[in-house]
Amino acid sequence: MHRLSSALVALLLGISPGYADSGPQIAQARSAPGAGDPTGTIPALRATVTGLKFFESPQQPAKRHYDDLFFYNAARYIYWELHLRHPALGRQTSFTVEDVWYSPGGEVAYRATRSFTLEPDWTESFVYSGARLVGTRTVENPLATIPDPSCLERNRERRSQNEPEVPCPGVGHGTVDIERWRRGTYQVDILVDKQKVATGWFAMRVKEEIYGEVEGKTRDQAPPAGGIAAIEARVASLRFFETGADLPTQPERRYATRFPPRTRHIGWELNLSHGVTRQWVPLPIEALLYVSDAQGQQVMQRKVTQSAVPAAWRDTSHADSFGWTMTTTFSVRATGGRRDGGFQARTGWISTYSTARSRADRSRFADPIACSWGRGRDSASGQGLKADKKM
Repeated sequence: MHRLSSALVALLLGISPGYADSGPQIAQARSAPGAGDPTGTIPALRATVTGLKFFESPQQPAKRHYDDLFFYNAARYIYWELHLRHPALGRQTSFTVEDVWYSPGGEVAYRATRSFTLEPDWTESFVYSGARLVGTRTVENPLATIPDPSCLERNRERRSQNEPEVPCPGVGHGTVDIERWRRGTYQVDILVDKQKVATGWFAMRVKEEIYGEVEGKTRDQAPPAGGIAAIEARVASLRFFETGADLPTQPERRYATRFPPRTRHIGWELNLSHGVTRQWVPLPIEALLYVSDAQGQQVMQRKVTQSAVPAAWRDTSHADSFGWTMTTTFSVRATGGRRDGGFQARTGWISTYSTARSRADRSRFADPIACSWGRGRDSASGQGLKADKKM
């Protein structure tokens, strides 16, 4: 006999309070792009920008966990990643990208220019680079005792005469340099051929603020709105599919609402029905995966999908997945330390927000835009190429 459990997925549109003063992040539908607005296109490549993502990493990127919230005192390098869709160009094509970073105070904190090359047969690609904009503060380290300098000098004389050294008493404490990002919201503009093609935001916060914001969303009981008013979009469908570490193309997806518990990745696909927006609209989506069992309700994983609505597109689709090859802030807490496995047969649901703002409305809102559900069971059942470049 199979044990059954249900899973509910709710997609919500909201504003992260970390962006309260960072400028507009989502444009009103059907308004003409203004001066300085990102175009979302690269004419020389016949390319459309489909997303601008961010992730934290050491200097040499390894695993990429995309997000727009980072711990200010633990983040190392922050990388941007620009996703493009374009026809096959038929030859190797190089282009130059300028990235301009703005600090929480609004001043330019960093800018750089880099060249990338697309291969002849690529139809989807991404390029990336990053920066480390940390400040240094020197603090006393009580664990770093400074030995008596005169004793050290005498020991040097003893060594030169092959005499045994003596322990040197401590006469004070040393210091250590602490490197931290400035707290607040950062903006990154991406320019190609001196035209701004994309803009994105991320925030540096303290751990308690990030946890508090996420946990506040777990108490959100708002019903689904079924649409996104800022782009006059209606939710056409919300579907689920089993996937590997990489999402399959839409024709390759097999949609279902029942999955074996040892499934390692479950993808969700949000289909929006809308007209042409006439400007490129960034659409960051935050997804929270919940489980509810005998131990109660808890957040298992959190992911951010930094998608976009291109200016000339109508009826767009946005997708991401949850899985067991990733470790997030909440995954270890929810699984008792288990970092690998599958979706066990227990009740769960996903809530997804878009950390975006209407140009005309700077207030916080968190309206669910879609809701669906599925069932799991205990028994088993039967992209394009990308261009990589780092700084």
